[in-house]
Amino acid sequence: ADQVEQPREDRLAPARAVHRPVRANAATALGARMVAAFAARNADALATLTADAFETMHHPTGAVYDRDGFLASIRSFFRAQGGTFLITPLATLGDSLALFHQSVSGSGFAGRTFDVGAYETESLALMEVDARGQYYRGDIFAADRLGDARVRLYERYADLLPDGPAHARAAATARSVAALVGSFDPDRYATAFAPGIESVDHRILGTWSAHGAEALLQHYRAGLEVADDIVIREHEVLSLQPDAFLVRQFTTTDMTPAQI
Repeated sequence: ADQVEQPREDRLAPARAVHRPVRANAATALGARMVAAFAARNADALATLTADAFETMHHPTGAVYDRDGFLASIRSFFRAQGGTFLITPLATLGDSLALFHQSVSGSGFAGRTFDVGAYETESLALMEVDARGQYYRGDIFAADRLGDARVRLYERYADLLPDGPAHARAAATARSVAALVGSFDPDRYATAFAPGIESVDHRILGTWSAHGAEALLQHYRAGLEVADDIVIREHEVLSLQPDAFLVRQFTTTDMTPAQI
């Protein structure tokens, strides 16, 4: 029988733009207005929606763009033939933060010195609005970096809260979320586990149920005894709130991938 090659860490599918109910807030309202302005090819409307102090970071390259750079990219986009801009909300926190799956495509672009053929790009966009509902701050991540984008969402949520117990709890939550994303590292995971953590494995023949941090960490450490190359990659946000989240993950080893 033919064998189908299983996806490895660098070939996993990007985060899926699944239409799940997401709590609406000012950031999702901004996203809807931006999609309408792009569809109408209305650069003036997009300029109105963008705050004077706007700044966005493109994490794949480390580039930072201000309002002028952002609006210049929009004008370039409108010169493309058949350009489309679509976003799907994945999660929100508070009233000013939303994480989106973003798709940008065009059928071609003819410039003075060169031509560009058809293109389509997917990414993850964290949008933050100010008190006026304008696009104030953004973070763009590669489409397969959902974990990193979710960490940033929690970090920004904590940053926006005033000093006090709620801020301290949110900051601690952001640190714990960050500890669980990235390379497979049980020692790093340990910094995020409460001593009395409960792990319940609902899968058929599931073996990862455990009571207490040390018991759960033993499961992770046992994985390193049978595989050297373990990668856990987030694929989909199912639900998210300030103190809890539900995500679909893929665990890939040098043997075979498993969905959890």
